[in-house]
Amino acid sequence: MKQKIDYNLIIIAGIFAGVYFGGRKVLQSFGIISDQTETRDLRELETENYFNPNYWRQFGAGALILTESDARRYSDTIKDAYGIFNDDENAIYGVFELLKTKSQISYLALKFNQYYNMSLLGYLQSFLNESELAKVAGIINKKPKYKV
Repeated sequence: MKQKIDYNLIIIAGIFAGVYFGGRKVLQSFGIISDQTETRDLRELETENYFNPNYWRQFGAGALILTESDARRYSDTIKDAYGIFNDDENAIYGVFELLKTKSQISYLALKFNQYYNMSLLGYLQSFLNESELAKVAGIINKKPKYKV
């Protein structure tokens, strides 16, 4: 005895799978929902202390920090990345890609605060959405604490 295949059921299941997986990617790209990696990176950003201007000091003389000219240049790049109509997120990502350790990020936070009298993390949070901030966190979280 031959069983009859219900093609309508197969089509409905295919449409459901396409909407679920494709729709999820679309919603993630617009930042409406976040993926597990973003959530993990943001959680680590909140629990780690590397945006604290004094974090680098705990490692003493062994901490890798920045020269004054690099700290000024990176701070200016981040400050100038904010735009009224469009932000230059790639400039921000580029700065954090160039930094080698979390101690350098902390030192940059110190210098940014000295130059602009504001928190580096607070400034980034003021205009980056959750997905963009998660990308920054993802770049940083791969870095060692204070030595290369």
